[in-house]
Amino acid sequence: MTRAIELAARCESEEGRISPRVGAVVVRNGEMLGGAFRGEINPGDHAEFTLLELKLKNEALAGATLYTTLEPCTSRNPPKIPCLEWIRERKIGRVVIGMVDPNPDIRGLGLRGLVESRVEIALATKELTERIEEMNREFTRLHATDRRFDVPMAGADEEPLRVGSLVLAPFGLDEVRAVVTAVDVGLVTQVQVRLIESGELVVLSRDVLTIST
Repeated sequence: MTRAIELAARCESEEGRISPRVGAVVVRNGEMLGGAFRGEINPGDHAEFTLLELKLKNEALAGATLYTTLEPCTSRNPPKIPCLEWIRERKIGRVVIGMVDPNPDIRGLGLRGLVESRVEIALATKELTERIEEMNREFTRLHATDRRFDVPMAGADEEPLRVGSLVLAPFGLDEVRAVVTAVDVGLVTQVQVRLIESGELVVLSRDVLTIST
């Protein structure tokens, strides 16, 4: 993810727009196969598309891991294809996401699409996520007034528990502690999540999304 962040820092917005700074890297068996950033080859082209379809078009990527600083998009103006579809087409096995997309038209849908495609999901560490969010503060500010994804953080007498950038709430604390323990020891935990305004994840149950440490 550190390399993806370095690539994201090279992004420049198209004229008259505030665009996200996005970098992406593909790794397989510990070897980096390539990296790209938004607009690297063509203005406005997303990092994942640039990497998967332009730079690594002839590389076998099935089962590889994609590190992307921003949640993959789920919609683009035709004839462009969303990044989620490129990930599905190239049979990427695991996606590590740096930050949730603050755009309410995308936010959470990329995660859901990956879950439905049986792609393993991992989240960047809190420290790396904060670096990514800081470099995208103008893009985040652009969408900051939309609050449609607000959900209660926890019960009135419960403090939310956190694992990295995850907020675990609001079901019974014993169950929450069980989730925390599983994540802490590096086990795969099945959870269902919703997104809150801060871009963090709130766990509602444990049967849908795979979060891997």
